Amino acid sequence: MRDAKEWARAGGAAVVAVLLSSLVARPHAQAGDEGPGSRAAPTRVSETPRPFVATAGSVVLDFDRASLRALSWRLAGTETLPAAREDHASRLTVAGGSTVWLGFSDGGFTGRVAATLRTTGGLLIDAAGRRVPIGSVTVVASPGFPWEIRSGIPGDGGETAGFEATDMLVELSPRGDTLSAAGALRLSPATAATLGYPGREDWIIGTLQLRVSLARYGDGAATATTGEVESGSASGSSLAGAIGPDVIVGDIHATKRWSRINEITSYSIGTVACNVGDASLLWVNNTPQHPVIAQNVYRLLDGRFEQIGLSWVKHGFTVSRGTVCSGPGACVPDSSAQAVGPGCSDTYAANLNGFQANLGPRGDINAATGAFPYPFSAPTITTELDRRIQIRDEDLLLLFNAGARYFVEAHYVHPGDAAAGNQDNNASYREVEVLSGGADVYSLSFTAAGTTRREKAAILAWQEVDPNVAVEYVDVPGDRRFILAYRVTQVDVGRWHYEYAVQNLNSHRSARAFHVPLPAAVDILDIGFHDVHDHSGAPFDSADWVSTHSGDSLTWATQTFDENPDANALRWGSLYNFRFDADTCPALGNVRLELFRPGAGGSPDEMSVSALVPSPAAVLASSDPPDGAIDARQPTDLAGFNPAGWQSVDVTFSAVSSCTPLSPADFQVTQLGRPGPAPSVQNVVPRGGGRYTLTLDRAISDRAWTVIAHTPSNARVRLGYLPADVNADGVSNARDVIAIINALNMVGPVPPVWSADINRIKGFESADIQRTVDLLRGAGAFDPYNGAKLPPRP
Repeated sequence: MRDAKEWARAGGAAVVAVLLSSLVARPHAQAGDEGPGSRAAPTRVSETPRPFVATAGSVVLDFDRASLRALSWRLAGTETLPAAREDHASRLTVAGGSTVWLGFSDGGFTGRVAATLRTTGGLLIDAAGRRVPIGSVTVVASPGFPWEIRSGIPGDGGETAGFEATDMLVELSPRGDTLSAAGALRLSPATAATLGYPGREDWIIGTLQLRVSLARYGDGAATATTGEVESGSASGSSLAGAIGPDVIVGDIHATKRWSRINEITSYSIGTVACNVGDASLLWVNNTPQHPVIAQNVYRLLDGRFEQIGLSWVKHGFTVSRGTVCSGPGACVPDSSAQAVGPGCSDTYAANLNGFQANLGPRGDINAATGAFPYPFSAPTITTELDRRIQIRDEDLLLLFNAGARYFVEAHYVHPGDAAAGNQDNNASYREVEVLSGGADVYSLSFTAAGTTRREKAAILAWQEVDPNVAVEYVDVPGDRRFILAYRVTQVDVGRWHYEYAVQNLNSHRSARAFHVPLPAAVDILDIGFHDVHDHSGAPFDSADWVSTHSGDSLTWATQTFDENPDANALRWGSLYNFRFDADTCPALGNVRLELFRPGAGGSPDEMSVSALVPSPAAVLASSDPPDGAIDARQPTDLAGFNPAGWQSVDVTFSAVSSCTPLSPADFQVTQLGRPGPAPSVQNVVPRGGGRYTLTLDRAISDRAWTVIAHTPSNARVRLGYLPADVNADGVSNARDVIAIINALNMVGPVPPVWSADINRIKGFESADIQRTVDLLRGAGAFDPYNGAKLPPRP
């Protein structure tokens, strides 16, 4: 054991505060994590996992007295934490109903345990007068890993490991009805790092002692266990392998039409579940240790992928031993007959998945953890539509849906699958077509070429049909996954359509708002939204999300969780659409998904993901020569080498998207002060950094203003040409001779080259004084400009 003085030097009661924050705020290390606390995958052994149920028991956390004294804290008790305690130990009661997996081989019990043991009671620590309770303590046993002592909010993804137990000695009584275990209690890697001692997880601070009474599944009360499965439950988790149970939809094999009432038709689909993992998946009727099955229908029409129907969740009740996904001989049946073994499959017909009494509310399900209460409660069934997939006629009629393609999706949720971290592949889809069997009779039938797209959420069908659709995955820390798909198309000159679809695959926190950034001066048209509603007495609001166009974003939103816990949030198994037109082409930016349910401390309230969004409008920021400049130079040099007047202009834009390169068509040239046609932009050459050189088909005319306008932004450059107008006042006269003399004598600011290099030869010099006089009086080949004027600046 480490010297307790090392603990004292860590700061006494301050250490307790940090330790407690670790217990309730810091995530525990998972297999495969990097950094402090990372673990290797457990070694695979030849054994058979068997499920038991904990009926009673106790957990004792016995802390070393020297460590307690060094930290200046002790264990205390209150009426709200009624566990039996001493001044250095806390005895917690194991809650009944927890699943315990034990490993057996030909030689009997192997000593390997996988379980999540929830307890009642808790710890109350008196740290130098500060009394801090630690409730909801859970002991997590994992084969090949240290056991974890977690605390937090059960089922909310907030449980974290504050301590670990190592060197566990495990015994099973000869009758197999009592499990005993003991080991050394130490800091978890996360807690050690939080205290400032990373890599010092070997500090032993006490012992963990466990004694649990067990009942075999199938023995009376064990199969009647009810209650919510908590986050991190080891029910059905891997004991013999590293993958754990992994349920997928191996096939969608049938559809059934039930009835039509008030222009709504009800349906259900047949499904085959496959366990593609390496451990058994519990499938126990009348307990929360079975899967629930959601059924959905989607339509792809005119580039829009929308959900048009959903069902309540079917509760699984019996298992079979098929080989749909693995082939003959690959199924490893579970000996309990209440679990689907590795490589095995289970089939439900479409009529069973539409059996109304077995369909429960979606809102009961935490799809991130797989947890749900059982038995469920629900409003009374009143029609044949209730609880089944419901689709409106308007979403099926050929008159309104010519060219549409339809897809059905099945999604399994299971606590054991989620505990193994395998819940992101539980949805599969298959294409169907709508067949008319007479007036107002619409059936869903599989297409000739359609097959079940295993482990693919339905939103991916949009990308499969249209490769120009982009897909991004949004994984929420401490929660699960959303999927964003989007497509941007140009629908007209200077107009683009932005189409976004967001599917909540299995996020329990759900979403309440979707934000698209908008740059200034972008025109937004035809804002749209589409959702799908729960039904059959579900309590959720059906009001559309309200769109708001502010200066820098376009937002769709529903109420917050605090305002209305039953607001129309984007809940698991649902897909919502957001769309609009803009007058700028797309560029990469970040859209934001604002979450609905509050998360644990430190969890994000929104997620940002890269996607195409409207690019900033091109804004003409500057030019060379600048706007309003007047060229005072002679029309041409005497040798004829320099052009008569400006024929090229450099323009710089504050924002130019790569998908909208500037072209001569973006510019319009007008002339004020001289008759005849104006020049036109002949060529546009990019120079980098938003700068372009515009070349005109001829030089601008003297005694006139030439206006070059960028028509998309209505910005313009005005250039005047009046020889001898050195002071740029719009008149050529004797004052300009004084101006050139002052410039040569460095009186006042240095004039630009177009105001001072009058002879266009060597830059600013004394010869330019004579040339100014020549231009005014009309000497040589020049017209007399004395008294010539430009019209007022446009």
